[in-house]
Amino acid sequence: MDTFQKIRVGSPQWLPNQQYARDVLGRVLSRRRMLTSEMRELAEMVQLPV
Repeated sequence: MDTFQKIRVGSPQWLPNQQYARDVLGRVLSRRRMLTSEMRELAEMVQLPV
């Protein structure tokens, strides 16, 4: 999550266009019971259903 946050801050336009980032974030979030606000923001940014 730290790496995703750094990318979001440094290159916000890059992240939504990366299928690999979407796949990895989807796997991370699928294993979580509750999502933090940061996780929800990232999911929305890469267009994952929350």
